[in-house]
Amino acid sequence: PSADVAGLLDRLAAKLGADKVNWPQWRETHKPERVEQRVDALHGTPTAAPALLRDRPLRLLTPAEEVRVIYAVPEGPPSQFNWRRVTYKTTRHTGPERIAPEWWRDRPGTRLRDYYKVEVEGGQRFWLYREGVIYDGRGAEPRWFLHGLFA
Repeated sequence: PSADVAGLLDRLAAKLGADKVNWPQWRETHKPERVEQRVDALHGTPTAAPALLRDRPLRLLTPAEEVRVIYAVPEGPPSQFNWRRVTYKTTRHTGPERIAPEWWRDRPGTRLRDYYKVEVEGGQRFWLYREGVIYDGRGAEPRWFLHGLFA
């Protein structure tokens, strides 16, 4: 980092504690919740985020929160869903973006995910995924989760 940034990092570490001063380092992985790890800013160097992350939400819920789908086309996004006791009606969507399980890391039976960017009445934008597809031979009915919030 530049001298100005290094000075700022030193001041922040002195005020907040060195363990509180960090920045993201990016990992090559399929799973959105595993892409970012935090590294010590005093000894590491920042890396540019992968291009793929430019289309991802600013806020990722970890863990993703299950939503109750009120209506969905079998292979499409929900027309309505309930999250934290509020019902949302979808007005627009893009997707799916299919993310496969990491077979070398995930436990047996882990299902693929189909992600959708969903805009609802009122303008809020969410990143939802359906875990599993109907008749994939890997378990019960697909389940829906809210994984991120767009700004």
